[in-house]
Amino acid sequence: MEATPSGVLHALGLTLLALAGCTAELDFRDDTFLGFEAADLGIDSRYTRGVCVVDVDGDLDPDVVLTRALGVHLWINDGDGRFDEQGSFRGMPGPAEWLGCGAADVDEDGDEDLLLTDHEGPSLLLLNDGAGVFVDATTAAGLGGSVSQGSVVWTDLDQDGHQDLLLTGVYRGNTRLYRGRGDGTFIDETAAAGLTDVERSWSAGSFDADNDGLPDLFLTTDVAQPASDDTDDRLLLGAGDFTFTDATRDAEISDASDGMGLAVADVDQNSFLDLFVTNIGPHFLWRNLGGLFLNASTAARIENDGGRVGWGTFFVDVDEDADLDLFVANGGYYERGEVEPLHEGLAPRNRLFLQSGIESEFPFFSDGGAEVQIDDEGRSSMGAAWADLDGDGRIDILVANLEDEPVTVRRSLGHLPGYDPGALRVMLRGTASNREALGARVVAETCVRFTLHTVGTGPSVFSQGERVVHVPLDGCGAARLHVAWPSGLEELFVVDDPERDVVRELVEGQGD
Repeated sequence: MEATPSGVLHALGLTLLALAGCTAELDFRDDTFLGFEAADLGIDSRYTRGVCVVDVDGDLDPDVVLTRALGVHLWINDGDGRFDEQGSFRGMPGPAEWLGCGAADVDEDGDEDLLLTDHEGPSLLLLNDGAGVFVDATTAAGLGGSVSQGSVVWTDLDQDGHQDLLLTGVYRGNTRLYRGRGDGTFIDETAAAGLTDVERSWSAGSFDADNDGLPDLFLTTDVAQPASDDTDDRLLLGAGDFTFTDATRDAEISDASDGMGLAVADVDQNSFLDLFVTNIGPHFLWRNLGGLFLNASTAARIENDGGRVGWGTFFVDVDEDADLDLFVANGGYYERGEVEPLHEGLAPRNRLFLQSGIESEFPFFSDGGAEVQIDDEGRSSMGAAWADLDGDGRIDILVANLEDEPVTVRRSLGHLPGYDPGALRVMLRGTASNREALGARVVAETCVRFTLHTVGTGPSVFSQGERVVHVPLDGCGAARLHVAWPSGLEELFVVDDPERDVVRELVEGQGD
């Protein structure tokens, strides 16, 4: 398959990234990063599965939703990095087999609404009343038939400016795809999209895999045997109208392992979005070479040891060296054919792989290990997300843990005294595009290099991280942001004197 420039910054992105030259020679200083510390921010929920970062009350501070079988918790940020649990007061549901969560402005009234999934029961759409209190609108929205789902993927597949919805199914036939009307109601497009026969799927992502300007889909499937087209993870190329072409085999990304979590990003900065899939056993880094995918896990030095169950995962630049790092939340040990994890001995530790650079256009990683204080050995983890929880402009990490173990909260310590690379943090607001600008691409140009960032490409597993574009500056006093909005509009935003602890809002139609 060939990438087709479409006038939405894909061709521009290729040009800008090519101008950066050999990125290995431009690596930021990354030997000053101090890692993380266990943080007491008040978030102490136990028996958690999914974690979503969302601004519930509209005060521009990240709040945290945690799914639990004992009832959904909602932690409200007080603005100073402390959190108070207010779930029952704000309309969160009580006990059920809650798994996933995902937030978007479904009814386009300016606030974030919430969708929750249940392993055995119906999914639940909660509309925000504008004050951070939620009301059940599932049936009225046309979602009453959604049952036994896992991850929540908000996307705008037909690029009409309205949020569409993909729910992965935890049993064969339960995956659902809905077209959003923009008024809080949906139309079931599952059959038209060819998704009625999807096997058990824990996670999925919506992103432009072939750089043709149209959103595509990738679904992980947790069915390894027998290997066939039905049990493979699926890469579906979108036509912009809720119909798809199955490109799994042509892209050579067919995988008959037990797929669990999914992370999407341009790891090697070649303008094509790469994939990382966690499995029961070895995980796979799929490097996108322009519609053809190469399994680069071993070469990139991302090892997770056989028998470990990877769940939530995401790419984010934790050490602010302009290379994307990789977090993996690990669960218990499994053996092939076993349904439940085998907890003999300590559960495997969570992993943070720090990207050490790009050599000959190839990314390399190293295990951060105990030095970065991220491991949590002995806990069985599941969902994971990132956000600036304490308002210092640095990336913190949240991990949901099963059983009677508290949520893992890790606060970034930043860098050695006297060295701060600085960072520009921006949030995109669509006008002609969907409000969250899901699907937007941003090429950030600083005095050091060009980097590609995307908005809303995937939910980790059962989870959703902060939708903020984080651009390390390495002392640069300004940045030029080339934005390709989902509507097709291309704009340039110039930000002078960025402040690390301030999130700038870029509004569609207000750039050059």
